[in-house]
Amino acid sequence: MVNKRINNERSSFVLVLGITIMIFSIYLFFSFFNNQESFTNVTGNILYIQILNYVMPVVKVTNFDKSIAKDTPSLKTYILNYAGINLSHPDEILKKEISYLDGDDNSIKDGTAAIGDFNLSNSDVIKNDGSSTSNANNGSPNTESQISQAYNPKLKKTLDNSKPEVLIYHSHTTESYGADGQDNLDPDKNVTAIGNSLTNTLENDYGISVIHDTTVHNALSYDNSYSRSGQTVNNYLQRYGNFKMIIDLDRTTNPNKADVTKQLNGLNVAKFTFVMAKNNPHFNENMSMVNLLLKDASSYFPGLTIGNGVNCPDNGANFFNQDKSNNAFLLEIGSSPNTLDESKATTQYVARIIAEYLNDEQFIATVAPVAQDTYKKDKIFPSVTLAQAMLESGEGTSSLTKQANNLFGIKAFSWPGKTINMPTRENYNGKNVVIMGKFRAYNNWGESIEDHGNFLVSNSIYAKHGVFSATNYATQARALQSAGYATDPNYANELIGLIEEYGLNKYDNVH
Repeated sequence: MVNKRINNERSSFVLVLGITIMIFSIYLFFSFFNNQESFTNVTGNILYIQILNYVMPVVKVTNFDKSIAKDTPSLKTYILNYAGINLSHPDEILKKEISYLDGDDNSIKDGTAAIGDFNLSNSDVIKNDGSSTSNANNGSPNTESQISQAYNPKLKKTLDNSKPEVLIYHSHTTESYGADGQDNLDPDKNVTAIGNSLTNTLENDYGISVIHDTTVHNALSYDNSYSRSGQTVNNYLQRYGNFKMIIDLDRTTNPNKADVTKQLNGLNVAKFTFVMAKNNPHFNENMSMVNLLLKDASSYFPGLTIGNGVNCPDNGANFFNQDKSNNAFLLEIGSSPNTLDESKATTQYVARIIAEYLNDEQFIATVAPVAQDTYKKDKIFPSVTLAQAMLESGEGTSSLTKQANNLFGIKAFSWPGKTINMPTRENYNGKNVVIMGKFRAYNNWGESIEDHGNFLVSNSIYAKHGVFSATNYATQARALQSAGYATDPNYANELIGLIEEYGLNKYDNVH
């Protein structure tokens, strides 16, 4: 009788315990998906894939390509994150246990570093959109003087949204940073936010029209991300024709934060790199653009790239869609250990590099046809005319060019037309000196290019030094220097370097 009662009590206890566990499990289940509201709108997602791969390993082998899915979130990560434990930020665990560390002004220091990342908020960034001069400095370390190096006001133009120049999209849209986990469907916490930041800087600071597509391409199936994003690119190409730049923007997977972080102007910013499919049929054209972007990155912001700045696997999934255009590349800003704000800060520098490149390309596209026309009359190779104009005018950004449309720095000796006085740097006896010079002024660039040819033809010294008898751009560049066109002893080499770097000799094939 006693045993029967004990058994009944044990059975009741097991039943109550089982019901309690079941209720608690249901609570956890619905509470989790309540906090991840955006997940419920997607029929399948990365968490689902992880659970499926965990219970059916064969699916993982046949449906999950690790060369493409670089660092997908684990089931363990979701469970620990829900419990409030973020392994990528152990300082948060310490702050929970040691209340002193939870204050804004407190940190553990070892003499050189403190726990926690530097956070760059939107209110800290001073953007020059032409509507105001500056924002008040409310004690934030991120002042205008610290970020001014990233911005070049000479490159700003009037925004024209009628023909977008840049397309930004994300094959791995959910990739996120730091405390937000490996992946996050919240567009304010994943690479979509980085795309928004880059778009705003390009449009507001440089007048470059951008389409930023925020379609989630990787939630249903990570290894089909590039197929889905390829369809998105095709849709935009059909609607707008080609773009000057097509950017697939995501992040890399390097787990070592020191490898992917640099301090610029007193701020921690994420490094970036390009990923280019080597067997892509447009590889040479795409790499030509990337190399010019890397050159500017190295010149203006050395050390901002991860390694040498480019990774070239043989194929990549669907060639990373780089076979769809000569102007396409995969750009990875930061890695999972970086914070979202560090990666946002990088977009200020990336935007400057993009603006420099697009300004150069627009300058060349404008000057080249006129240079080809004048070649037929004056026999100055178009590549040489282009290189001189780029060098002398700073790709159209110099004060002399902006105020007087003078692309070549031609002075106003015996000149009956309009003139302008401007400071100029000259080299005398091996020393650079600044003097005031009187320069020719024109109504437009076309007049300047035409007068450049007339100037050379009308001065016999250039014929004597073989400028017009030169059979290639290199010989002509050296002839111009020997005739005294410029006082810089390295002038010819600079012209030749520009011609070869930008492939300007392709314009020399004039019929």
